[in-house]
Amino acid sequence: MRRKYIFNALGFALSVIPALVATIDQFPLMTTTGQASVMAILAIVLCCVPFIKQIKAAFRSPSAWMMWGIIFLLCALTRALVDEFYAISMVAFVSSLIGALFFWLAKREVKHGREDSAV
Repeated sequence: MRRKYIFNALGFALSVIPALVATIDQFPLMTTTGQASVMAILAIVLCCVPFIKQIKAAFRSPSAWMMWGIIFLLCALTRALVDEFYAISMVAFVSSLIGALFFWLAKREVKHGREDSAV
């Protein structure tokens, strides 16, 4: 029975550690601006996929510290993404509002029969 646990531990270690080391070696963890690299974080998460069973078992009855810890880690890891998407979404929102205005004007022109016949 003890060998089963040793083999399981070795299996997980060999499934995760080499991929994790290669990921950390190939992807810089920090960008030149000092923010966490999103690609490195994504690759590290993918390397940890073999632990899904253990993670699911831990989530069956999570404690308060575990939930807050996970939320803290997710917020810390995605902070750089949020800052980038803030600027992107602001520009996209304004441009979409202007586009919607033009769609509304075009619909209004067709409704009132003011469509240009000379094309």
